[in-house]
Amino acid sequence: MNPSTFPLSTLIPLSFCLPAVTLDDWRAKFLGIGVFEADRLWIYGDLFLECKNLIDLDPGQFYTFAQIAFKICAVLPKVGIPHRDWIDWGYVADEFPPAARAAGVKWEHHRHLAYADIPREQRADWLTKAFANEWTVADLRAAMATPADGPQLKGMAGVGLVPRKIATDALRCLRLWKETHPADRLRPEELTRLWKDFAPLYDELTDLSRRANPRKS
Repeated sequence: MNPSTFPLSTLIPLSFCLPAVTLDDWRAKFLGIGVFEADRLWIYGDLFLECKNLIDLDPGQFYTFAQIAFKICAVLPKVGIPHRDWIDWGYVADEFPPAARAAGVKWEHHRHLAYADIPREQRADWLTKAFANEWTVADLRAAMATPADGPQLKGMAGVGLVPRKIATDALRCLRLWKETHPADRLRPEELTRLWKDFAPLYDELTDLSRRANPRKS
């Protein structure tokens, strides 16, 4: 099916469009909206990923999610939703296929785990804990940030800072940006501006390298 002609009725129940006959009918619409809202971001993410089977991908080549998302965005119809939102929804749906999604646990909890720097096999356990303890996303973040064998670093409690994850995301974004902005098509002033944007990060990494390898500095 062409995504541009995706029938709206597959996303919005027909009952929403019919006039309410009784007060119970009217209330039932709100309950239906609640059900739809709970699944809405999963629906959008799955819809985004459907295009994986429709775009030109070499079956013998490995593609990162960023590369696949870039190709999908190139053919994505304009519906007033930023590409970054589609990519976010698609990434979470890709990290949590339907069989891995925990009933009774919100999409936002799954999203936090999708971006967390933890082994995949630990995700189900965290979802079980979140459901059993009725955790909010903030509760889940705080629980994951609390070490089992010692106190947290001062000033880091509840922040959930994961350097490796931040570095991975920054590298992914930079590579995606480079794919969409070939260097040979950029003006010198644009390359200079890009370097200035990343120079602080380079300085921090250089300082970290010197501290980690004092003999080489």
